[in-house]
Amino acid sequence: MTQLANLAGIHKAVISKIENGDTKRPEWKTIKSIQRIKGVYDEVMTYKNNCEV
Repeated sequence: MTQLANLAGIHKAVISKIENGDTKRPEWKTIKSIQRIKGVYDEVMTYKNNCEV
């Protein structure tokens, strides 16, 4: 988690809250920062966002 936070330029607490489900709708810039580090493409994010869980 610390490495991801450092690479994405996001505070570790923000990532922890997302992982724990405390943040239901993270900011788009946070998602994009994590997406860039993890190598997830926009099409995957759009698909997952439009699927019902």
